[in-house]
Formats: sequence, structure tokens, C-alpha cells
Amino acid sequence: MAGNVIRKTRNAISTGTVQQHVNIRPFEPRKFNGDDNMSRKGQEALERAQRFPIHIPVRYRIPRSPDWSVACSENVSWSGVLFRTECIFKPTATLDLRLELPRVNNNGGVRAEVVCKGEVVRVEQTYPAGTSSAVAVAIRQYRLAQMRQPN
Repeated sequence: MAGNVIRKTRNAISTGTVQQHVNIRPFEPRKFNGDDNMSRKGQEALERAQRFPIHIPVRYRIPRSPDWSVACSENVSWSGVLFRTECIFKPTATLDLRLELPRVNNNGGVRAEVVCKGEVVRVEQTYPAGTSSAVAVAIRQYRLAQMRQPN
């Protein structure tokens, strides 16, 4: 699936047009049973999508809010994104997200973004006070679009 998304993203960026909406089915981890020849470590790898340390701008907001906040991703997977924020969200909160993709080329290439609807699945509060919390958001729906300026 990841290869398919990458191909679609590259094609969308190079042509500058994307109209397709994609729904992502929830990840269903394979359950470990003692008779399996798979190690516990191998099982844990199946239960979580691989994270990539990709640092890209992330704009986010509560749906229908006029104001966008900005953060930088810490990691991205096929199923979600982790970023730090000073905003406080509860798990199950719904967020609108815009993940800015790098330009195809440096000579004024098309700028694209992944426009997402996601659900907060984890909040890692860090200490000392004043340090931004890490927010993990599962991407439930996304589409690729030409980047536009924030409202």
C-alpha cells in the first residue's frame, strides 16, 4: 500500500492535479499466539506501522475552526503522524491536518500537501512544564492537493 501511495503522490505532484479522495481502513494487527514461529519482537513490529523520521510542516485545527496552528512532524507512518504542540487534545478528538510535501524540484515546482482528517490516538505529556506534548494522530481520510496559503 505504501508504494501505491508514494506513486500516487509523485504523480500528483508532477502533474499538479489531484482529485482523488482516499479512505484508509484501520490497521488490524495480527494477533500473536504461542504456536507461531514468529518472535515477540517480530510480532510487535506487525502491531505498529513503521515510523519514518520525516520532519515536515503540519498545520492542524479542530474541524470548522477558522484558525490553523502550525507544528513540525517528528515522524510519519502510513497510518498517522506524530507532532509536538502546546495545544491540549484528548484522545478521540478529531483534527483537520495539512501535511506539506517537499517540492518536486527547486525551480518553482508544484507545491503539494496531504489534506487529512484524523483522530488523536495518543498524547504524551512531557515534563518539565512548558515543554510541548507529543500528539499522535491516526489518519482516517486523506487527499492530495496543490498547496494553498492558510486562511
